[in-house]
Amino acid sequence: MQRAVMDTMKDFSYSKPFRGYNGYFILYKGEAREVTVPSFEQARTRIWNSVYRTRRHEIQDLVDKRFKMVSDMYHYDIQKDVIESIKAKAGGNAKTHVFAELNFDNLDNKDMELDVATYDGGSIKIAELFENKKRAPSVMHDFNELLQSIAEQHLFAKHAYEVGLVDEPEIQKQFAEAHASHMRTILYQREVKNRVPVLLESFLRAETGVMNASELGEYKLRKSSELERGLKSDFELAMKSKYNFKYKTDNFKNALAAAKAKKVAAVRDKQTREQDNK
Repeated sequence: MQRAVMDTMKDFSYSKPFRGYNGYFILYKGEAREVTVPSFEQARTRIWNSVYRTRRHEIQDLVDKRFKMVSDMYHYDIQKDVIESIKAKAGGNAKTHVFAELNFDNLDNKDMELDVATYDGGSIKIAELFENKKRAPSVMHDFNELLQSIAEQHLFAKHAYEVGLVDEPEIQKQFAEAHASHMRTILYQREVKNRVPVLLESFLRAETGVMNASELGEYKLRKSSELERGLKSDFELAMKSKYNFKYKTDNFKNALAAAKAKKVAAVRDKQTREQDNK
């Protein structure tokens, strides 16, 4: 009803009172604007985030039920004795509160190779919980939450393979994007980040003999950032040269010309509407 009334109105005008589905309304119509409707691909992330915010409890309930199904199907089993040994090595015990700080830095490479959970055809190792240093747990509550999240990834992925979801075009596209992103990260780590400490060490030997601890710390941060920027710039130039990368400047010119023409047309239309409303 409101849409039908709005379509009959002029810009910058009020409607007469009318009855809608939820009561009586008076509408005001402002300046008409052309709005470009994004494609589904462009909007899907925003749509998903909106749906998740409004229905996250229902979604989580479905996730929990699905996980229960697949965990039974693949005989998922948490190794409680391993968790207790890891907790003890990190400074905890049976009475330690789940939010008490632990020192997981005490774990060694042998500990990292332990299976914290198993399922048919696979396992989850302690190392997986500490791969991302930013997400690494520091208390048992976070440890358990992260283990649950990783277990869902393992079992849902296993089930998806078995039911053939990996053959879906959208999944194949996501695999390709994830693979490309991962390869970029590895390449950047190898060609840039891993070289920074080596170069920094040579600068430290040559330039920091008379610095105090505070000055040395500031120097390291500043020099590391400077070295990474330089290495990144050199690496990008080398890649552009290796693969003959060039910008299509003609396309830039065409796009700018089209944008300018569109803006001129929009200004002209606005001026026309303002004249009509006088």
